[in-house]
Amino acid sequence: MTLKTRNKSLLSLFIISTILLIIFSILTGIFLVKRYFSDIPEFTRIISFNSNLFLLKNNPIASILSILITLIFISISSYFLYISFEKTKSPEVIYLMGFFIACLLQTLKILVVFFKLWDSSSNFLILLGRIELIGRIFAPITLLFTAMFSDLEQLQESDQNIGLALLISVFCAGFLPINYTKIFSNFTLSCGFISYLNFYICLCAIITVFAFFISSKKREMPFLKSPTLYFVLMFLGYIMITTADNFLALILGTVFLTFGFYELISKIHKYYLWK
Repeated sequence: MTLKTRNKSLLSLFIISTILLIIFSILTGIFLVKRYFSDIPEFTRIISFNSNLFLLKNNPIASILSILITLIFISISSYFLYISFEKTKSPEVIYLMGFFIACLLQTLKILVVFFKLWDSSSNFLILLGRIELIGRIFAPITLLFTAMFSDLEQLQESDQNIGLALLISVFCAGFLPINYTKIFSNFTLSCGFISYLNFYICLCAIITVFAFFISSKKREMPFLKSPTLYFVLMFLGYIMITTADNFLALILGTVFLTFGFYELISKIHKYYLWK
């Protein structure tokens, strides 16, 4: 991928996420005024936990806001990457762009609420479930590649790597059975082999931490000035914001995701700046 193509892709991602943010925000505002969301049933919580505390209790508004905040994050972050790395060749930018796409795919689950699909067995509901699943599989591997293939010598292979990761994600999402009768509190559909999927996500995160640590050692970056710690915060934020069904997870996820990402990018940018 040439520098020009990468920059155009980042701008396209910025435009698409901004358009979706505007549309979804307007619809959310209209539906709130019309009390449309009062019909949302009490779905199974993504984490089996019950509390009457305001910050911890299941709240569909928190789930909806988490999707809108994810779109805000994608929009601002993609443009931030564009202006920060406009003239800098960096494999990390391409893989992070893949991460944004994965997050974008996961935001489409809001349509389950907008179209009241919980009483439906339509192909559209199943399609949304598979699209969200693609994003859930694609996100961890893009972050793993960000750490593993960060050398400039591997820049030419980044297109193939990201394409292969997407292909694997689509294949796995198509293979896993979807249970459209069970919708979780974050508007995701239940799927088969969920324990294996969670193991895969955790394994990718652990390997990514070690990969960032090794990469930082090679680049002679002190631990506190390396991306390792900030990736951990960013990943925790990503998990919280995509599974949020309460306001505490929403707040912590937003803080961890934004702070972790911008610190991670700051460390990577400084490395290329002084290289």
